[in-house]
Amino acid sequence: MDEDATRWACWPGAQGPDIGEPTEEVRTAFLCAWELTLGLSIDEICERTGRGRATVYRALDYAERLGILDRTVRLALPQGQGARELLDHVTMPPLACRTLGALRERFGENAPAEVVVVPTSGKGATEEEATHTRARVSRAGARRLMQGVLGDGVRVIGVSWGLAVRDLANALPGGVAQRIPFGVASDITVFSFAGAFLGSAQRATQMHMVSGNANAVRLRERMAAFCVEPEPYPPSEAAAPLPPVVLSQPLMLPEGIAATPKRLAHVWDLMSEEHSLQKVFGRDWALRRKAQAANTRTRDGGRAEGSEPPSLLEQADVLVTATGKIDEAIDPRELGTITEEELPALIAEGTIAGLSSQMVVRPGTLPTAGGAVDRYNSRAVTPQVVDFAAATRRARLRGRGLGTMLLGRHPRAEAVHAVVATGAVNVLVVDSYCAEELVRLCTAEAAQ
Repeated sequence: MDEDATRWACWPGAQGPDIGEPTEEVRTAFLCAWELTLGLSIDEICERTGRGRATVYRALDYAERLGILDRTVRLALPQGQGARELLDHVTMPPLACRTLGALRERFGENAPAEVVVVPTSGKGATEEEATHTRARVSRAGARRLMQGVLGDGVRVIGVSWGLAVRDLANALPGGVAQRIPFGVASDITVFSFAGAFLGSAQRATQMHMVSGNANAVRLRERMAAFCVEPEPYPPSEAAAPLPPVVLSQPLMLPEGIAATPKRLAHVWDLMSEEHSLQKVFGRDWALRRKAQAANTRTRDGGRAEGSEPPSLLEQADVLVTATGKIDEAIDPRELGTITEEELPALIAEGTIAGLSSQMVVRPGTLPTAGGAVDRYNSRAVTPQVVDFAAATRRARLRGRGLGTMLLGRHPRAEAVHAVVATGAVNVLVVDSYCAEELVRLCTAEAAQ
């Protein structure tokens, strides 16, 4: 096999029937795309492959027709510029299809409706690899979010806390060349559903930059920067509008406040009257949490007739969040929301993932009623898993919006797998190693 064919065969998830026979045109297209992942310029690709510039550009055009490159971004780059930016616009449809198929076979209707896979050059074993992988996944998420705003009717956007969501906000517009029309931008609302951190002043300051509130403000400002200014208005009024942003507080209730079910129920009762929380979650949401804290059942779990209008959580067209893996290797002090005493008890009950500060257990595992998982989740002032699943169901039923968008990467594949199993995820954005691991996990479970 010649060097070109070897390069093509090494491209993860691109073998055989997914893209047809490995013709010379196909081999050249994947070869040039592979070289782009190494951060080479067009001139450097020509030198390494022994092909002329015209041949390389034709190959990239063909790669774009295969759906693995974003044409608008490539054409916007000056000739000879380093191609590292292009790597952020390479996707892997064959592997994405294989991953989606495995998830659908394993989880049925609970599987996502859409999977986006981006290539990576490492498994996130080092801090540098983890940073690059997270950034690439977040940029793909930013691109999908902008496509949702421009084409899927996304107008109400909820964001969580975390580095991945921060990177997504910073990456907007994600390589989408079309700017947001003025009328669309003025219609958008951004809100935080996982607000500020409590605790020591030092810890709160450290975590502030990745809090849900900070991410919501950052995303709102980036969207405004890429809005089309209205032509008819005089210059003094032509500034792009800032979509309204609604912040929530706090992320977690202190452990002391939630020491007993009675005390926790009282706190939720008070919080149901807090204005910003009412707007984000709705008064009924807080009262439902109060009933759970008191270990009682609400009558129907729905809104009473004639009560408050729908909350932002119920109106959301997309909820953007990420997941973290919970195991013995995690440092509770780094996470900032789990105490050192809670961690062993959470793991013992099967906890494997954190979803916006809600603990998620391994598929097929049931946590102890009133145990460590229930006690921890009762303190989190964030949507519950059922709320994420409800957003996904709404998007599918209405044919509008993206539902819950989850950002995941390789070291957290087991966590992503557990969250997907809940039916909460509609759009999954992962790196290639995470996708391969998800396929392996689904295959292994099916074999059992």
